[in-house]
Amino acid sequence: MPTSTIDNIVAKFQNRILRNERRAASEMVRVYAEGWKNVRSRLDQLQAEYDRTIATGSKLSEAWIYQNSRLADMQELIGNELSKFSNYAVGRITEEQRRVIEMSLEFSRDEMILRLGPEYDVSDIRRIRSLPTDEVIAMVGSNQQGSPLKALFDSISIEGSQKASDALVEGMMLGYNPRKIAPMIRDALGVQLNRALTISRTETMRAQRIATEQNYNANSDIVKGWRWVAEVTGACPSCLAMHGREFPLTEKMSSHPNCRCAQSPITMSWEEIGAQYGIDFSGIENVGPSFDELAKKYNMSEKQISRYQTNKMTGEQFFKTLSAEEQRNILGPAKWMAWNDGLFEFDQLSRKTYSAIWGEGRRVASLKDLMGEEEARRYLEEIRNRKE
Repeated sequence: MPTSTIDNIVAKFQNRILRNERRAASEMVRVYAEGWKNVRSRLDQLQAEYDRTIATGSKLSEAWIYQNSRLADMQELIGNELSKFSNYAVGRITEEQRRVIEMSLEFSRDEMILRLGPEYDVSDIRRIRSLPTDEVIAMVGSNQQGSPLKALFDSISIEGSQKASDALVEGMMLGYNPRKIAPMIRDALGVQLNRALTISRTETMRAQRIATEQNYNANSDIVKGWRWVAEVTGACPSCLAMHGREFPLTEKMSSHPNCRCAQSPITMSWEEIGAQYGIDFSGIENVGPSFDELAKKYNMSEKQISRYQTNKMTGEQFFKTLSAEEQRNILGPAKWMAWNDGLFEFDQLSRKTYSAIWGEGRRVASLKDLMGEEEARRYLEEIRNRKE
């Protein structure tokens, strides 16, 4: 099957995962909103107490928020609501990971068949294997005691509670009433929600990649590597620089939070497979097997095939088809000028990172990364002089 068609099916699969992820995110927002509703109700009660105190002619001091366990009660409420949200989020993400692992194991197997042709899967040589779901879930490890996912959400609960309490105390010290403080608390808690949603998408995609990698490795006698596939029309510079690059099975895919990229298998040719078993398969790829059944399964359309023709290109080749304005919008003016001046290679735009908790990742290289601090400073000065 043409590479563009296969890449289109990869994109369709990515979109299926993202639709499920958005559904999970929507549910997480709903649970968060319920918690915020309870916090806001307590703030309304505080406002009523505040108004009654003011009505008596009493002068409020900073100590008012500490009196009658007002602060302690609010801290306990916020802590409980965040804890409920965190427990829900961990369970929801774990559930979503199981779903995406099942989908990925099925899809990666189908994709290998698409690469080789359905007749390979029914031959007497062997069938393409798919690992058990529970085996891959154990590799992902998110549902285990002491997992990084659980620890991260525990920290979100603790930090969110502290930031919300700080906002409450700070607001009272500034002389604000609870109604005016409410947006400050909402913003403090909103940061934790955004973190939770980022973790949800990142962890879902991590599970998908692990499942895919393990299935490729289980079929290493026909899969010799994988290809980085980005959604080129919306990719960041790091992922665009990686698009189309090929890696051996020993190389794991790692990227940045919220990354939507995926792997596509590089399968051996029929001749290479036949050589392993002493069978002459020369010319079999010209027989023209039908892929209609699997293509229909992923709802492929002619319009989509045409749209994804660009996926045969590398990220750099695609980037060069864009207008200068589009290129500048992706890289930023200074970095685009440096690339245009030939001061760095396009594939240098992606840099590896490392986290003690999450392992390897990637980020967009800065101009300082690409040129060195002193050279970058001189180049920026040169750009300013050009404008003058």
